[in-house]
Amino acid sequence: MTTTIRCATLLWVSQTHAVSRSTSSHSASTAPSGWQLQGDDLRLVVLFREPSHHGKGQVKKDRRAEAAESHWLTYFDFDALPNDVQPVLSPSGGSKAGAWNHFDPDFVYRYRKVAPATTSAELARALATHTRRAEECVPG
Repeated sequence: MTTTIRCATLLWVSQTHAVSRSTSSHSASTAPSGWQLQGDDLRLVVLFREPSHHGKGQVKKDRRAEAAESHWLTYFDFDALPNDVQPVLSPSGGSKAGAWNHFDPDFVYRYRKVAPATTSAELARALATHTRRAEECVPG
């Protein structure tokens, strides 16, 4: 019998490759990318700290979702993750197709469930892969 223990929350965000982008409808956004392990949810995240995107309310959420949709879609593509990460992800459970999850005031994410049989070693390798991927990611 295997016992799986997950921490409540673990968040890592790239600080070395924060990227400044501008969109036609708002000012530039500095948006570091990263990941969060929240229970059994593996979240790919981008933090929007620019005042035009940062804050509470539907307008700010819509701006963050629009920026993520415009510039970060490839980062949020779970199907494009490396082969060593795929077994860690459950084939079901996660964000609805096309939907953005939010955590005010700056956080946008999509997630997939971690497969129940995932070992700590497999999870650690997957998180290391996500860390490298976030460090190398340049939004389109």
